[in-house]
Amino acid sequence: MCDITQRLPFTNSCRNGLSKIFCSLSNFMDNNWRECNLENADYEQCVNCLRNKTNILRQTSWVITWLDSLGKMPPAVGEGNYYWLGDYEQCSILRQTKAFDGRYCRIVLEIPETYRYCPQSNSFNIHVGLCAPSLCTPQEITQLAQMVTPYATSAECETPLHWPLSSQIFLIMIIFWLCFLFIGTFIDVYDWKFFSNKQFKAIAQCLSIPRNGSMALSTKRSHNYHSIQGLQVITVSVIITANCFIYILPYIENVLFSYESVYSWQLHPLNNFTYHIDGLIAIDTLLSSLLVQHILETTDNIKKLYFNRLLQILPVFTFIILFMTFLYERLSSGPIWMHDDLIARCKHSWLKNILFINNFFSSHQTCLDGSYLYSLVVQFFLLLLPMLFISKRYYTTVLAIAVSSLLASIIYTFYEVSTTKLSPTLLLTANPISPEIYDTYIDLLYTKPWARAPAFLIGFLFSFLFTGESSISNNLLLFAPLILFLFGIFVIFGLYPYAIGTTIPQIFLAAYSALHRPLWSFIICSLIYLRYRNRNIGILLQFLEWRVFSPFAKNIFVVFLISEPVSLYLFSSLHRPLHATVWSLLNIAIGTIILSNFVAFLLDILISMPIQNITFQLLKDEKCDTSIDVRYAHSSLISDTKKDVE
Repeated sequence: MCDITQRLPFTNSCRNGLSKIFCSLSNFMDNNWRECNLENADYEQCVNCLRNKTNILRQTSWVITWLDSLGKMPPAVGEGNYYWLGDYEQCSILRQTKAFDGRYCRIVLEIPETYRYCPQSNSFNIHVGLCAPSLCTPQEITQLAQMVTPYATSAECETPLHWPLSSQIFLIMIIFWLCFLFIGTFIDVYDWKFFSNKQFKAIAQCLSIPRNGSMALSTKRSHNYHSIQGLQVITVSVIITANCFIYILPYIENVLFSYESVYSWQLHPLNNFTYHIDGLIAIDTLLSSLLVQHILETTDNIKKLYFNRLLQILPVFTFIILFMTFLYERLSSGPIWMHDDLIARCKHSWLKNILFINNFFSSHQTCLDGSYLYSLVVQFFLLLLPMLFISKRYYTTVLAIAVSSLLASIIYTFYEVSTTKLSPTLLLTANPISPEIYDTYIDLLYTKPWARAPAFLIGFLFSFLFTGESSISNNLLLFAPLILFLFGIFVIFGLYPYAIGTTIPQIFLAAYSALHRPLWSFIICSLIYLRYRNRNIGILLQFLEWRVFSPFAKNIFVVFLISEPVSLYLFSSLHRPLHATVWSLLNIAIGTIILSNFVAFLLDILISMPIQNITFQLLKDEKCDTSIDVRYAHSSLISDTKKDVE
């Protein structure tokens, strides 16, 4: 092996690293097998022989640690424990002691003929740990593994210790911005009198962390639709909890746990959950419509609201995308901490994300999975304001177009699912569905605005029930809770037979796919409307009006977006795969929700609010009055930050 490594078709640096491993191993074994001949040797020869053996042993004994660090078959392989990680810490020790310049890598091995029995064979790949030379690329490690076994498909390695220039520049920019905030905070807190420039002191107040923190955590409400905020927070929490059951799949040692959970009807609401995202879209559209329609008097008002929303979402969203691109992979390390695919997607698609057009492309051309929701909400908001403005003059025409578009979108979804034999939604099933079908569903329906438009249109149409006199009789409203309950049961559990492997006609799957998202949006908006009409529909909506939900509701889309990297951090920063149970996943989900909200508040206080405040401060004296006071136009993506910092 020592001679063979000298002729491998790799770079010199990689070949030298591999040669050091196998030549040291060869010398170590030869040295241990060779005995000093003491019969015919004098004392000095004996001492020299033993001294040479000791020196060789000292120089090559590190290879025992290297061998011990290699991945080996663990227990519970039958349950899906396909992470044969070896010992990451031993590889790190070799690098720290400079015995061997190694870098931890994982070689992906496919199980022979799995594709014959399981369409989702990618979930059952074996990951073997290897302490490889640090100067070998993942492509060279893959080629080396394929020389040993034909089942090697790829290799991935931990992040190099060297920071690229782009990451260093981004980190320096963050440090400078924080220093800028701290200086403004000190000036504001200590009220330094020697600053006579009022504009300078006003900008310092705009940057003040305590001021922005008190405003971000304020429970004061800018509207009377209080139950909406509770629904937003609860909905996002459910989505994050369900996502944790999906994100954990690559990081558990009992992969079969996720597929066995499919048979539990109690866990089915967490398996089939994507309609909650449509509920968020409907709620945001409804609240935005209710709060801005009374100030849409001219087209200038539309421009100002566009400006306000862009100023609210773009700084934080841009920071998150750049952070994922340049710094996220530096947050931790370990045998499972490898996010090359995620980072590569962010590097190649950052512009599409920042322009909010990533959902028009393939799902492989986006950064974070949740960024498509940002794009949808922005695209729908671009349509919402002109629709509200035009409806003031052409009310009937706008309603007719909205209803026609709603029906057209439902028919389109029904047609696509029925003709292309797609899955009705994204969920795990007892009879696994191939990744190609999921990818087609995502690219064709899941992220496209014309397929997700019903939630937006339902929220828009419901906004007219809140203004003026309602024509819905009180007698009809008495039966509304029962009707909504039956609709909810259908949406939540309608696919349970399909999930557990029961054969369902494609026509039913297509009907469910087309109707379940609009139905859930209708249910959510109806609950808000019933509360608005003072209907007693249970203590739940009274709980949703709790004032504590107000500050959390302002950041729901940021929380949704960053919950993915937060969840991945909690899972992949562990040095061993997790043995999944229902309670362990719920604990991690709760931790993800708490940490995501905490990070969202930090981003709001440290990035979003200072930039908004400075912009409004610089523009407030302009004759054109560039901004509308957003205290009266608050929704999840319209800040209720005061235009003038007191």
